[in-house]
Formats: sequence, C-alpha cells, structure tokens
Amino acid sequence: MTVFYHGPCARITHEVFETRIPRFQLFPIRDLGGIHIVREAERTIMGTPWARAGSTVMVLAAIIAGAVAFWTVGSPSIAITALLVTAVASGVAAGCWQHRDEPYELRAIYRGRAVCLLRTSDERLLGQVRRGLRRALESREFAH
Repeated sequence: MTVFYHGPCARITHEVFETRIPRFQLFPIRDLGGIHIVREAERTIMGTPWARAGSTVMVLAAIIAGAVAFWTVGSPSIAITALLVTAVASGVAAGCWQHRDEPYELRAIYRGRAVCLLRTSDERLLGQVRRGLRRALESREFAH
C-alpha cells in the first residue's frame, strides 16, 4: 500500500482518503473528484479596520478624559469611572486586534455531493494534504 500523506489530520493512500478534521471520515480515492480549495470568510464587524481604529481611539480618549477629569475635579469617583471605561475600551480594542486566520477548506465531489475533506487555517498543512491527494489521484489515473 502506497502512502502519499500521513499526518495528524489525514492519511492518504492509493485507495482511501482518511480525514480526522472536521470529523473522522473515509473516502475511497476512486470516488473523489472536483478537488478544490475554498477560503471561508469568518470576518465579523469586530475585525474590520474601522473597528480596530475606533476601539484604539476609544481607549486613548478614555485615558485622556479620565486623567483630565481627575486632575481638574479631583474626585475619586471620576478616577474609578475612568478606569472602568478604560478597561472596557481596552477589552474591545483587544478583541478587535486579535488576529483570526480565516480557515481553508479542501473540498471535493464524492458520489455526486460536495464534501469537506479538510478544514484548517494552516496553509502549509493544507498544501501538504492537497499534494498528497493529487498524487493519489494521479496514481489512480496511471493505474487504468
């Protein structure tokens, strides 16, 4: 049995594509076709450049407003309020700046229906699995 790829998420032989991500499945190589890659867009409003810039400005404004209000009024309640607003604004800013890789899906047509063979945000892993599957499909074509 020829193994074209064996890794933590998949195993590809000349007979079968075995995947563990998104869930465990077995696909006979002879029944796979129409291999393609799709990049899923999971972007929310929080990940847009406007939200990132706005949340960062909000943090800076809260810090400046709290400092100015505390020094001009001298009230501890204003300082506590400014700290709370700064903490909330910092949390929002951190959520906006957090980098989320958009996942790739390796898809195929299996017995007339579209299936997801692999879902990952790791481009290197996706490339290795895709090359292994391509070699398995080529070996199938040369066998006939």
